[in-house]
Amino acid sequence: MADPDAPAVCMPVGVTWTCPAGFLIDGKAPGPGALPGCVPDPALCGADTWGGVQEAPGVLFVQAGAKAPGLGSRSAPFSSIQAASYKAKAGDTIAVAGGVYNEEVVLNKPVALVGRCAAMVTIGPAPGKPVASLILLHHLSPIASVVRGLTIAGNVMGLSVSGVPLVQIEQVHFKQTVGNAVTVRGGSSTMTMSGVLIEGNRVESALPEAGATAIVIMTGAKVTLRQVRVSGCESVSVAVIDDKSTFTADGLLVDQSSAVYHEIAPGLLVGQKAKASLRSTRMFAVAGLGAVVTGAGARREATGLLIEDTRSSALSGLGGFGLQLEEGALAVLRGVRLSGNRTAGIKVGGAGTELQATGLVVDHTWARDADHKEGRG
Repeated sequence: MADPDAPAVCMPVGVTWTCPAGFLIDGKAPGPGALPGCVPDPALCGADTWGGVQEAPGVLFVQAGAKAPGLGSRSAPFSSIQAASYKAKAGDTIAVAGGVYNEEVVLNKPVALVGRCAAMVTIGPAPGKPVASLILLHHLSPIASVVRGLTIAGNVMGLSVSGVPLVQIEQVHFKQTVGNAVTVRGGSSTMTMSGVLIEGNRVESALPEAGATAIVIMTGAKVTLRQVRVSGCESVSVAVIDDKSTFTADGLLVDQSSAVYHEIAPGLLVGQKAKASLRSTRMFAVAGLGAVVTGAGARREATGLLIEDTRSSALSGLGGFGLQLEEGALAVLRGVRLSGNRTAGIKVGGAGTELQATGLVVDHTWARDADHKEGRG
C-alpha cells in the first residue's frame, strides 16, 4: 500500500519478516497453519568470552562459575550478575559471559547489562524468589538503562520495569516465562524494545484466574516496539490498560496465542483511555479476538495492519473476530486488511463507539466454529 505519510513510497501491510533482527528460523517443521519458530542467531556470539567488550573504567565482568567473590575484572570476574549490580555505578556496563544465571537481578541505577549473546546467556529463576528474573526499579537519571544479548527463561515473570525514565531492550529472548513476560508501569517509565522475541508465555496453572500477558503497559507508562514477535502465548499478547498509558509499534508480529484457561487470548487489548498506534503490524491465528479496543477514550490508530485467521474460542467455539470496538472506543484505520477471521471481520458496539477507515479490506471471513453461523464482514 502507499505510505500515508509519503504517498510516493510503498509500505507493507503486516510485516515482511518472520524472525526479528538477531534471530533465525529454527529449522523445525511448523505445525499445520503455524508460522516457523525462531531462535537467537549464534553468529552474534563471536569468539570472545564477553562478546568483544574490553576492560575499561566503568566495565564489570561476570562469568558463571567464576571463583567468588571476584573483582569484576576479566581475570577475576564476578560469578553473579547481582554481585556486579551492587558494585556498578550509574552509566557502567555489566558484561556477561555465556552461561546460566539462576538469580533475581535488581537494577536500581542506569547501567548497560550486556550479554555475550542471547544464544549463550540465560537468566533463569532464582531459588525461592518466584517474582521476576530481572527488575528495573525507580531512579531519575536521564542515562539509559540497557539490556542486550540475553535470554530470560523459566517459571517466573521475565522483566519488570517501574518508574525508570529511559529503558532500551535489544536482542532479548523471553522463553517460557509465567505470568507477565514484560511489565512496564509508572508515568515516568519509557521503554523501547527492538529485536525481541517473546514465546510461550504461560498462565500459572495454580492461579489461572490471574491470567498472563506477554507485554502489559500500565499506570501511564510509554512503550515502543520495533521488530518484536510475540508467539504462542496462553493469554493476551499485548495489553495497554489505563489512562495515559501509550503504546507504539512499528514492526510487530503476534501469532498463535491460545486461550488455555479463558475464552479469548487477544493479540492486543487497549482499554481505559489508553492509546495505541500501530504501523506495519501482523496478528495471525490468535484466539478469540485479533484486537479489542474498549472504553470511552480508548484510542487505536493503525496503518499497514494485517489481522488474519483469528480462531474461535477453543472452549465455546464462539468469537474469532478480527477487530472489536466497544463502549465508546475509537479506531482510526488506514491501509488495513482483516482476512480469514471467524464470525465477523469487525464488530462495533456500544454508544459513542466510532470507526474511521480509509483503505480497509475485509475478506474471506469464516463462520464461527460453534454453530457454523455468521461469517460477516
